[in-house]
Amino acid sequence: MKEELVKSLKEYSEKRVYYMQVNKGGCRVELDVNDLLLHNDFTEWGSTGSIPMNLSILKSGKQLLRIKIYPTSQQKTLTDITRLQVTVTYGKSPNSPIEEQVTVLDWNLPKEIIDQKLPYYETTLDFDAVVPYDYTYRLDGAVDLRKIPNIEQLALEKMKEIRRLYEAGDVETYWNMVFDKYSQYANSLYQTPEEISEDIEEDINVFNPQKKNREISPIDNYEIFFYAEGKTVMVLDRDTRESVLKCSYTDEQGFECEDELTIILYMPKDSNELRIF
Repeated sequence: MKEELVKSLKEYSEKRVYYMQVNKGGCRVELDVNDLLLHNDFTEWGSTGSIPMNLSILKSGKQLLRIKIYPTSQQKTLTDITRLQVTVTYGKSPNSPIEEQVTVLDWNLPKEIIDQKLPYYETTLDFDAVVPYDYTYRLDGAVDLRKIPNIEQLALEKMKEIRRLYEAGDVETYWNMVFDKYSQYANSLYQTPEEISEDIEEDINVFNPQKKNREISPIDNYEIFFYAEGKTVMVLDRDTRESVLKCSYTDEQGFECEDELTIILYMPKDSNELRIF
């Protein structure tokens, strides 16, 4: 796997890495970039964090950021304590220090929106990005899954197939299913062979069937969500919007831990089978 990924690496003279900083409280949020899910945070508490964006930036040019804001599960509307700040920055290389990152978008949820006590708020912003690759071909001609009558059944069957691999610890079969995704990830984040090795070791650890008290969660309480204008679909937990493929276990120090697999499905051009995007 490492050898094949390293062979797929391309050399670029410019290696910008884009990040999204999210600071939220008193709400639940979903952030999509180019209609691809970037980040869900349906927790009830405040949080802040930085998220690499390059996997959602398929090529240079104008990028569309859709922000969806929901009240907490305890409220029916946004409230006076609702806050959300979204900042998009880039570093000129993967190793650029934070203080050298360039801000291309900085947005705060306006007070006049908060004051309206809305049950839901959505807005779309745009920003320009410059990247040396173009992965739009992966979705070119892909099937509009919304037009398939039994898409929920097909998506659920594929997720159950992946769950069986997860439960059995069959990481090699899983790698064959995700190679295109991993190659895009490695190239869009300009990974080194050493970083690829670390990711592969992490996969081996995530799939390790020998973990103490290991238990794979059942796929229930789910909902399907379409992205990329219907060309991709995700099976997510209905309440948390998190992956339905989760594994709980006890680590060597005795702490209760959890891993998960985040899966995006699509049906490439001239195919009738769902694959991992």
